[in-house]
Amino acid sequence: MWSQYESQSGDLERLNKLREYAFKTYLSGIKSAFNQGDVKQALMLMSHIEHHFGLSAEMHREQAAWLLEVLRIQEVENKLLVCLQMMSDDERALELWSKIQTIRSDTP
Repeated sequence: MWSQYESQSGDLERLNKLREYAFKTYLSGIKSAFNQGDVKQALMLMSHIEHHFGLSAEMHREQAAWLLEVLRIQEVENKLLVCLQMMSDDERALELWSKIQTIRSDTP
């Protein structure tokens, strides 16, 4: 809501500062959730970042890694596909992809 107000008021500098503050707040929350071992909370916060800011290839990759921890395999594959479309040579994403394929082949 604040973002919409600021964009309508025309104060782009203030809008960008508020967006940066919000982004950093979400990242801080994600870090805190991980420090507490709460992957589900971190994923929920990441979904807010995705909705409001979009995700970089690296963020898609890391979200895939977190989803793997809670065995949401189809979502892991989807996130890795997006990441690999953006960065086809990313070693960590390729390792995660290989891990997912192994899990898929081991699952009846």
